[in-house]
Amino acid sequence: MANREPTLDGQRVFGASEGALLLHRAEDGQRQREAEDGYENHRDSIPLEASIDPSPSTLLPVSLSCTIEKSLVAENALRRNRALRHWTIHRAWRLYQTKLRLSRQIELERQYNSMAAACEALRLVDGHGLTAEERSRVGEPDVSEGDKEVGRLYRIAMRKDDIWKGVPIEYARIQTDTPPRNGWNHAWTK
Repeated sequence: MANREPTLDGQRVFGASEGALLLHRAEDGQRQREAEDGYENHRDSIPLEASIDPSPSTLLPVSLSCTIEKSLVAENALRRNRALRHWTIHRAWRLYQTKLRLSRQIELERQYNSMAAACEALRLVDGHGLTAEERSRVGEPDVSEGDKEVGRLYRIAMRKDDIWKGVPIEYARIQTDTPPRNGWNHAWTK
């Protein structure tokens, strides 16, 4: 990082902080505006070049330059605190989002496993709603696995005839939270 030395109009100024230089430039701008308006304070009518002292003293009184430096330090501390607050809030938000995402993922896995178990039950059940294990317990004759009755409901549920030709069922009615109370209002006019 380069060492920046305070300068005022291209001239090096010794012993001045950047805050003091900014304040000095602001006062100089105020003097120029007053001179343009015709107001001239005889006490401050010394040219700027004559007021610059290249000695190791400051441009402003020590108490004022210390106050400016302290305010800059305090401002940097506020920036650090603001950044820390932002980081803390952002991290808490990310943790909350991760927790939500994991809970949604677990819920989707539970639903998927439940659907897979239901499909497996449909695949094993026969036309009377019994599996081979339940038939043997009840004492009914065993139906072979190759019979058309076993898994018929599963095959019907998995059939996807003509689903690509029609309009999706989601577009059949406007999506709402609850169904309408009175159906279609035939008397409605614009």
